[in-house]
Amino acid sequence: NYYSGCGSKIAALHSLLASIPDKVIVFCKFLSCIPEGSLHITGDMKTEERKAAIEKFRDSEKILYINV
Repeated sequence: NYYSGCGSKIAALHSLLASIPDKVIVFCKFLSCIPEGSLHITGDMKTEERKAAIEKFRDSEKILYINV
């Protein structure tokens, strides 16, 4: 996949996210764009899993990736 494989775009995104002091929600079209191990919500998650991810984002995490 060109979008997820383009290292310069991913590096630019990580640099931008690091410079933002507030919480950030990143909307991703492709699942492969979500970094491994990051907090995320996807369409195949159960309602309980989505709620848990939202609570974790509210409580402690800075970045939440959402697959649209």
